[in-house]
This record gives sequence, C-alpha cells and structure tokens, in this order.
Amino acid sequence: MGKRVSLLIGILFLLGIKSATSQTVYGRVTDEFNSPLPFVTVTVKGETLGTTTDLEGGYTLDLGGISSIIVFSFIGYNEVEKNTNGGELNVVLGSKTEILEVAEVVTRVNKNNEVILLLDKKEEINIESSIGSVELKKKGISNAQEGLKKVSGVTFNSNRINVRGLGDRYNQITLNGIPLPSNNTDRKNLNLKLLPTVFLENIKVKKTYSTEQWSNLAGAQINIASSGVRNVKNISLGYTFNTQTNEPITGLSFILGKNTSKIKYLVALSNNITNSFTYGNTRIINKQGNYILDYNFNNNQTTVNRNGVGVLALDKRNFNLKNTLLFTTQNILSNRTTSGNHFDYETEIFTTRKTPTTHNLILNQIELNYYNDLFDLKTIGNISYVSSGEDQREQFVYLYDGNYSLNNIDRLDNHLFSNQNRETRYNLTTDLRKQVGLYKLYGGYAFNLTNNTFDYSHEYFDLAQVNIEYDNINPNNPHDYINENNSISYFVTDPSSFIKGQNIINGGFLKGEYYGANLNLGSGIRIENVYQNVQYQDQLIPSLTKNHFLRSTEFLPYLSLKYKLNEIHQFRITNSITTVRPRFRELTPFIYTEVFAGSKIQGNPNLINSKVYNTDISYELYPNQGEMVSFNIFNKIINNPIEKINVATASGRLETYQNSESAIVVGGEIDVKKKFNNLHTDYNLSILWSEIKITDGGPSSVIVTNLSRPLQGSSPILSNLDIFYNLNQSNNLGITYSYTGKKLNSVGVLGLGDIYQRAQHFLNIIYNYNKNNFSSTILLNNILNTEFVLDQDSDAGNIIINDFKTGVNLSLKIKYNF
Repeated sequence: MGKRVSLLIGILFLLGIKSATSQTVYGRVTDEFNSPLPFVTVTVKGETLGTTTDLEGGYTLDLGGISSIIVFSFIGYNEVEKNTNGGELNVVLGSKTEILEVAEVVTRVNKNNEVILLLDKKEEINIESSIGSVELKKKGISNAQEGLKKVSGVTFNSNRINVRGLGDRYNQITLNGIPLPSNNTDRKNLNLKLLPTVFLENIKVKKTYSTEQWSNLAGAQINIASSGVRNVKNISLGYTFNTQTNEPITGLSFILGKNTSKIKYLVALSNNITNSFTYGNTRIINKQGNYILDYNFNNNQTTVNRNGVGVLALDKRNFNLKNTLLFTTQNILSNRTTSGNHFDYETEIFTTRKTPTTHNLILNQIELNYYNDLFDLKTIGNISYVSSGEDQREQFVYLYDGNYSLNNIDRLDNHLFSNQNRETRYNLTTDLRKQVGLYKLYGGYAFNLTNNTFDYSHEYFDLAQVNIEYDNINPNNPHDYINENNSISYFVTDPSSFIKGQNIINGGFLKGEYYGANLNLGSGIRIENVYQNVQYQDQLIPSLTKNHFLRSTEFLPYLSLKYKLNEIHQFRITNSITTVRPRFRELTPFIYTEVFAGSKIQGNPNLINSKVYNTDISYELYPNQGEMVSFNIFNKIINNPIEKINVATASGRLETYQNSESAIVVGGEIDVKKKFNNLHTDYNLSILWSEIKITDGGPSSVIVTNLSRPLQGSSPILSNLDIFYNLNQSNNLGITYSYTGKKLNSVGVLGLGDIYQRAQHFLNIIYNYNKNNFSSTILLNNILNTEFVLDQDSDAGNIIINDFKTGVNLSLKIKYNF
C-alpha cells in the first residue's frame, strides 16, 4: 500500500508543476470615486459561470479555461470586459451618462461560494457555520455528511450527526428551512451520505436558535439549501477502490438545468453502488475481566443508493414559485457471520445472518416568495412519505464441536423476521416580514402532522429432526438440509405488534430585529402546542387498547445581540430556550435486537419532553475578503434529557430510554480561514466538556456503574485542517486532516467501566483538475487506515471489546459539461 501512496503523490505533483498562477480570479469593483459597488454581476463571457460582488465590492470567481473574458455589469454603470488568466483583477465601473427612469431591481445572490457565505455569516445576527457547493467540489467531497465534517464541532457516530457533543436526537436537519424526515424511521435525521453534493447549493449549521426555526433541537439546525435553477448539463462518473474489500464503489450522476425568462427547471439523478467488507471482534466482559461473549465477525454489505431531485420554478418581478421533488431509495443487503464463545454453551457458536433492508423517502416541497412595498411573504409546504424496514431477515445459529449442528435450544434464534415502518408527514410554515426604518419585523405560523405505523412478523423453527438426519451441516447452505418434512415453523403471535402514532404541532412566532450602525439586536418568542399519541393493543388483554398521550405547550424565547467594533471586529451573544421531544420508535414498547449477540432495545411510552437552555458568545475578525477568525464559547443546560440506558433483565442485556435528571455541555470553538497567495487554509478546533446525571433510584441506577458521566458520543476535542494549493489555473492539490478525541460509546453496567472509543486520525489527499468542459478529482481517503477500537475498564484492566478497520479508498471522479 505504501508504494501505491508514494506513486500517487508523485503523479499528483507532476501533473501540477507547470505553473503557479491562481485558477481563480478575484478582486474589488469600485466606482469612479473609489466607493465599493455591491451586487455587481461578474460572469465569464460565453459561459454559465458567475457570481456577484459582496457589500465591500469584493468577488472571487472560479474560471473554466486558461484564458477568459470577464464581464462586469450593473444597472446605471457601463459594462466592462476584461481578459484574465486568473489572479487579482480590480475594476472601476463608470456611471452611464443617460438619465434612467426609476426601476425596481430584485437581486438574487448565488450562495454557493466561500466569500458570499462568509459575508452572510458576518451580517447575520445569530451564530452559524456554512460550506458551499464550490468549496465541496474543491475538496473532493461527494456527499453532505463528508462536507459537514469540515464544520467545527461536528462529528458522526454510525452516520448519526453529533454537534457540540449532542447526538442525533438533539439536532435537526431541514430542507430549505423545513424539517427533513429520515428515510429510516429508526432515526430522527436523514443519513446525509444519501445527499450527493450535486443537489446542494450550501449547507448551513445554525448553532444558535431563533424563533422562526422549528424548536425540536439543542445542538444545531443543519439546513440544506437545494441547488438553484441554472443553465447546466453534465454527467459525472466515479470509481473507488478499497484496499480491504478489493471491491469497487461506483457512482453515476446526471444534472440538467435550464434557466429561461419564463420557466426554469432542474433535474438531478444519481446512482451509487457500494461494496464494503468489515471484520473484527466484539466482546462482552464481566467485572472481573472474564469474557461472557467473545466473537469474531465478518460482514459483507452491498448498498445501492438511488437519488433524484426535480425543481420547477417560476420567477417574476415580485414573486417566485418553486416546486422541489426529492426521492431517495436505499437497498442494503448485509451478510454477517459470527463465530466464537458464549458463556451458556460448552461448544463454539457460529451464526449466519442475512438482512435485506429497504429505506424509501419521497418528498415534495412547494415554496412561494412574494415581495411588495408593504411586506414580504414566504410560505413553504411539505408532504413526505417514508417506508423502511427489513424484508425476510434470515438467521441460523449453529453449535460447532468439530461438526456443525443447528442450535435447537434457543429456537427463536433460527428465524425469519420482517418489520415495516411507515410515516406520512405534512408540514406548513408561513411568515410575513416587514422593514420599518432600522427595524425588521417577523411573524408566522407553523403546522406539522405526522402519522406513524409499525408492525412486524416473526417466524421461528424447530429443527431437532434436521440434526437427527444429518451429522454435519454446511452452514453456508442450510436450505440443502432443511425442508417442510423435517422442520416445524411457528409464528410469534403478538397483538401489540401493530403500533400507531400521531404527532400534531401548531406553532406561532413573533420576532423583531434592530439594525443600527454598530449595534444589532434580535428578540422574539415562539409558542408551540404539541400533541403526541402512541396506541397499541395490550399483549395480555388484546381487547384492551393502550394510549399514551404527551401534551404540552412550549413558550420558547430568544434574545441576540451583535456589536460591530469596526468593519473587522465584532462580537455576538445569544440566549434561547428550546425543546427536544421523544421520537415514535423511542415511545414504542417493541423489543428489537439489531445484530446477533447484540443488546436488545425497547422503547418507553412514558418519556417526556426535554427543555434546553442555550447561551453562546462569539468574537469574530474579518481581516480580508474570504478570510475569518472566530472564537466561540457556549453552554447548554438540559432538563430531563432522554438517554439510552441499561436495565437489569434475566434474558441478558436490555437497553431502553429514560428521562435522566439533567445534563450540561460547556465548550469552545476556534475557526480560521486564511489565504496566502495561492495557498488556502481552513482550520477549526472544538473543545468541550459534558456531564449527565442519571436519576438515582430509577430503573437504570441498579445496573449502571456511573450515575455521572459524559454524554454518549461527545468527544472532548475535534480538530480539522485543510490545506489547498493552486498549482496553476487548472490544477490544485489539497491535504485534509481530522482528529476526533476519545469519546464515550456506551454505558458500563454491573461494576464495569463505561465503553470508550479510542481517538481517531484521518488523512486524505485530493487533486483537482478543471479545464474547459472537463473536470476530474483524484482522492486518496483514510490513508492511515484508522482502526475503530472500543475499550472497557474492568478489574483485570483495560480490555478491547470491539475493533475493526475499513481500509484505504482510492477514488477517481470525472465530470463533463455538455
């Protein structure tokens, strides 16, 4: 592998040593009096590439060819054309001499590049971080999840987002401001690996809360801005080789967009096939350090993701209407084998588990924006449908003493299992905005209706006769031995298997913002009336219907202050109250085992809402265009936090959910964006401390070792460094490095220490080539082949209970613009 890496690095440098001029053009646009001109249109003549100047007259534009003609145009000024090979280009626009009649100008800015997004951050009252499609492309990032890893304080646990030490339940993903459902109803948020960057204009991480936002969050709102309609037609191909699986990962995407004066449309389609192979160890130990379970596992998994976005827009002088259709289909086939020892058996245990899983999401969103002299109106409506579950999961467990025989002691382990989750969601939000002098006034209404259903079927087998007929069974082909004459099947009858849920939210908000010369203030309140219900039949008395209701009215205030010391230095302080609600699956009493020998998970219908008190302070510097340094400190206090805990059970380890007493998170962040001629650097650092207190005397306190511990998934340190060098106008080379510190993975029980994941280092190399209509990216990912390791402390010392590697990826992506 080392030779391959060295060879690739050599090739990358040879490809880019021809020259060292910038592949971008940048500069400042002013008038004859040297005053900056904002919102000047800057385009490449004959191409669709373009941008607009910021409030300081600055701009940055990626070029598509070796030499380009740049056009600068603005109403009331003479149009200017300039030849450039890249680098700095400052332009002065002269006023037109003819008299212009009064005209209304509506400006729409493409918020997809670093300069515009930094300007947004600077002007915004609240604290946010963002990454645009231009930066995603430069860094070779193919999906939204990998892009978010570049934002300070953001990490992922099993593809579940964690922001500032707060896990998936505490964060909220939205599409154009509306909560985006997960394609997997076991999770709160969508797996962001399913959103290719071709669909995105930008991703904004709103780390502070404002009353126009939906309130079900504590960590951050991650808003996905769908790609705007533009003239584009390209096809992209991707191929990835993994050193561990020796199986390819292939991707194909196509995008077609047309922006005309009457109607605009955009269609983007993507198909990705991933083959992965993971092997490692999983163990459970007792307090003395002896193994209760000690297994090796191998997991072959094929995942097929198909995604599509369709946008149809109508844009007029004082209003625009946009319809966005999003669908994603994920089909997963997992073949997992487990072999090792179990304390209940004298022989070795061997298990095969074949799990086909399907997750489907279809969403349609209609957005209307209307502008006039009195007010601005924005209305967005969503309807979405989710279907997810397992279809005929098949598991067989064998005893091995030199020969294989089927384990007929625990008959439920030899089974076919299916489950189906369905969710239908309706969302509507509308708000009015009006500017009165230095004040902006907001008011609005929000509605959500979510209907959920869950059901399962479980067929298990008596296979005693099979063991009598055969002395040795090939575990790879069990159906060669099992037939209707030598096996008996049973169905688990559970009247409570069908569960219905409903969630209704009616909310309204008021907000006011004051924009002075140096002082900006924002304040408001949101009121949400929430009704949640879970309904199912009693298992012992099927005629009895059980209903669990959760009703609440939440008053959620917000206050924010921003003070500009000058054009470079400013600071902000924000306070707010938010809420976090239990999800449908966390309320259902169904017991589920994710993998063989894993923990059983059961919902708790008696959960209540958590209330979160948030404080953020930020100090920022903007020394030059496209540059920033920021320092943030934050504090969060959570009352009645919902946590996954362990409870005592005769059947093994059972996990459920409980409202604990309280939790606190305190931390700080540093963000730096700096340019040195052709060298661009991004660095961020997040340091945090968290603690949660388990209620003493509750159902978990009899088994949990530590009643006070960090939050699950919270890492005390996160660090990201990206360095990119423009070798010439068509080539750039980058190195990215990220570090995630040791973090709590799960809670220790029965005197055992808590389980921690070791620190991880990730190093990548990216090479980009862009010329005319052709672009390509070579990405060497996870060069260090970082190992995933879980440690647990016992009387015998620290013991590894789970470890595996995922391999090094070498990827080639090619795109052609027609």
